[in-house]
Amino acid sequence: IKFLRLSEEEVQEWNEDPEGRFETDEAEKTPSAEVNRPRHCGGMVLAQMMRRNSIAVGKALIDLAKQCQQVPIENLTGLLHREACYRALQLCKFSILDKASELNFDFNAWWSGELLSLLQMNLTIDQPVPIRMLQARAVQILEVYSGTLKNEQDYTVAFVAASHLLAAPDLVVALCAARCVNHLALLHFKPTEVTPQLQKVRENSILPLGNAFALANRVVGQECLRTVLVLVSGLVEANGTCLEGNILNAIAEQLPPLWERAGDSVAIHSCLVSVLSHLIGKLGAIAIENVN
Repeated sequence: IKFLRLSEEEVQEWNEDPEGRFETDEAEKTPSAEVNRPRHCGGMVLAQMMRRNSIAVGKALIDLAKQCQQVPIENLTGLLHREACYRALQLCKFSILDKASELNFDFNAWWSGELLSLLQMNLTIDQPVPIRMLQARAVQILEVYSGTLKNEQDYTVAFVAASHLLAAPDLVVALCAARCVNHLALLHFKPTEVTPQLQKVRENSILPLGNAFALANRVVGQECLRTVLVLVSGLVEANGTCLEGNILNAIAEQLPPLWERAGDSVAIHSCLVSVLSHLIGKLGAIAIENVN
């Protein structure tokens, strides 16, 4: 676990270059990524250990996480260790869920007992990095384990909580929320069926759409902007023909400035074309008639 902890330099980077910190963290999730950092190597070693003995390693991780939960929030060193434990549980999601009954692992209990309260904390940018970092990790945990949320109410609360964090003062938290909300928006999307979860996404999409465009204006790097625009595209796709005229106009008005800002970026233009494709494909003539 010590190799999964943020170093002092990485904690400093969180404040000084949050977009770089987010991009590095995303790269470290990929086993084949060329990232020469202890966290990435530690994650690869842990994955191999889980493959060899998922029960023993899984129980050790869960027991360690339970111990870390008892550490007071004022203990910043303890929070670093706690975040590392949660990162380990995130990396080992498939093995843990595969042996959930044998490991006595219940994500829904974890969600209601701790994770939701972490997401609902109103943190300022002046609060210590380890606290903000733990909130970002809680968002990522929700993203990877959200498929196990059992009821519609929990799913709705999770979607709304993550949508609020798109406006978090901490840019890393906000970008993690962008990935999470996009995942939640499309997790239960079916072209020919409106599931209860999808209906709740549609009923609560104004908040994340507004926060997403505000976040797009906060980020500087192309990769982070792409992350936000993928979310916009996902929300438009999930809503389909349910987008009302005022919402459609608000979305359309945001696209030309973003296109100009993208310059020669093929990646950003592709994301914007994806948004347009969903708008035109779902709304047909209504979208085409919009002057923007």
